[in-house]
Amino acid sequence: MLPLKDKKKYDMYQEAIYFALKENFKPEEPVTLMVLGAGRAPIVHAAFLAAEKADRNVHVYAVEKNPNAIVSIRQYMLTHEKNAKKMTLVHADIREWKPPTLADIIVSELLGSFGDNELSPECLEPAQK
Repeated sequence: MLPLKDKKKYDMYQEAIYFALKENFKPEEPVTLMVLGAGRAPIVHAAFLAAEKADRNVHVYAVEKNPNAIVSIRQYMLTHEKNAKKMTLVHADIREWKPPTLADIIVSELLGSFGDNELSPECLEPAQK
């Protein structure tokens, strides 16, 4: 995984996911978390750190359409084997993807790396169905 330029932002994602897990799910309850627009996996990593801290069992779907980002996510999976076993990588456009299960938590970074609203709310709406 490449070094993050905005560590504070991803720390805040981790904290938000931690509280969502801790306050809404019991330790023995499996949780399905979907990261829509997973990019190079910083939010995926934050989700796993939060789950470990909250002592919750998560399965993470990392959904990404950019083939270059998929390469980075695969590298993340190779270097974080423990997390990779609890993860499904989906190379798809979320507007067309049909999830195999409902999500308990959906996480997405609406503003992309260029602050260009690349994953706008219109894209997230179909994922909630």
